[in-house]
Amino acid sequence: MHLDDLNHDGRDEILVGAEGENGHNGAVYPVKVKADGTLAASSGIYTSTLGISASGTPSLGGNFTD
Repeated sequence: MHLDDLNHDGRDEILVGAEGENGHNGAVYPVKVKADGTLAASSGIYTSTLGISASGTPSLGGNFTD
């Protein structure tokens, strides 16, 4: 899990990595924090979403760093 204000609205988004998801290619699931403090899920990010080759099991979401 990683927290970061990706859209510069003053609230951190929650990014959840799922290394073994999507045939072990990995995935990232962003969760937005709305102004009232509730959470809103959005679409997952997969290797195909980003145009990354799934060859060699890339483990997307396995490591978050700044």
